[in-house]
Amino acid sequence: MGEGEFPLVLNYTKISQSDYLPLVRLMAVDMMNKPYESLKNFFTRLSSNDLNELMSLIERDNERAMENVLLMTEMLVQAEGLFSESFVQLCDHCDRMVTYLTIVSLHRKGLVDVCYENMSFGEEFLDKPVVKKKLI
Repeated sequence: MGEGEFPLVLNYTKISQSDYLPLVRLMAVDMMNKPYESLKNFFTRLSSNDLNELMSLIERDNERAMENVLLMTEMLVQAEGLFSESFVQLCDHCDRMVTYLTIVSLHRKGLVDVCYENMSFGEEFLDKPVVKKKLI
């Protein structure tokens, strides 16, 4: 991707009819009908099966995983009314998405508490806590 290709324009119809993960295809359909989505809503609605599948793909670190995570990330970035303005920023957003997925996975295992209201791709949220040590 060259710098001239940013911000990315996503074709939700094409994504929904592709061979990406069912979660990514369904997200594309949802975005066509409801273009705004908070990360809090996304993560609280994300099924454990979809989360486990994403985490498994990420652990394998293959091209298929990264394509799906990249598309899902950019859809969520745009659902917040933002855009990845460069390849570097897209990579930063993907890194943050993988971190968020990991935190949610740890939360569902009962290991940490999550501050969903602080999950965002907005720069103003970079210093906000998104995970807290679970008090036992």
